Amino acid sequence: MVSSDELIDRGKKGIFVNIIIKTLKIIRKRPTLILLWGAIFLVTGLINQMNPIFSLVFHFDISRQGNVFNTLLTTLRLAMEFLSDTGYMSLVILVFTGLLIVVSLLLALVFSGGFNVMNLEITGRRSSGGFREGVRKYFLKYSVVNFTVLLLGTVFVLFMAIVTIPALVISSSWVNGKPELMTTALFVDFITLLTVFFGFMFFRTFLLFWYPALVNVPERAFTIGKRVADSNFWPIVAGFALFDIVFIVFEFAFSVFSFMAASYESPAIILSVVIFILRWAFETLFFLVFGVFVFDRFIRYYRKAEA
Repeated sequence: MVSSDELIDRGKKGIFVNIIIKTLKIIRKRPTLILLWGAIFLVTGLINQMNPIFSLVFHFDISRQGNVFNTLLTTLRLAMEFLSDTGYMSLVILVFTGLLIVVSLLLALVFSGGFNVMNLEITGRRSSGGFREGVRKYFLKYSVVNFTVLLLGTVFVLFMAIVTIPALVISSSWVNGKPELMTTALFVDFITLLTVFFGFMFFRTFLLFWYPALVNVPERAFTIGKRVADSNFWPIVAGFALFDIVFIVFEFAFSVFSFMAASYESPAIILSVVIFILRWAFETLFFLVFGVFVFDRFIRYYRKAEA
């Protein structure tokens, strides 16, 4: 006899419909989760609104009549010049380390309680003090995991930025009037995209499965998380890729609407606020659904391996 869960899992569409339904049920039972995730993405949204880097690079690119490749190369060059200045290096490392510690602790406060509640609902276990219990048991562990993930993530992003430089240089030369480089540029771009895509997928899969493993098998969290990710890498990648497509499409749409709203005079502020609220709501729900997906997949794959 085939169970309803097995029928749902037979197609990717069924899996994601199931995850969305499961997320909505969890929100109904545990509304604290939507408040926690909403608070996180309200803060990140406000920080992103005040971030001047994109605007500065965008206006620099327009003034130079450049293209996207020139813009990216300019951004990387400015960042490397700043980081290579020995006068700033020690200050950057000190401030960055301090920020990582603070962010890791704040996220651990949310993740330790929130993920414990999420895990209890997905596994069907009951606990009257799910959030408090999670903070008490997992706060320090999630603090260490958060710091490690953020630090490795920063190193990974810097490494991938360096990897893209040859492709950016060749593509920029092609766009700027060297048509003989078209074949080379397309080939190098294709190889670079594959490298970045699979590198990002490997990095994200192994580290993200550390989080659900921590509340299910805390004594061997990283080892078990890596083993589960290794054994089910391609189904996980397929799921992550679908989430990436949805996220990119919506974020691109919000960016376009924000740019269009800025061109209006009187209603610009109202439109910007509406777009900000819609974007905040989308990111809150999206990452809550994504979190449920990661925990649900880990629990299913782990139980299957242990059966």
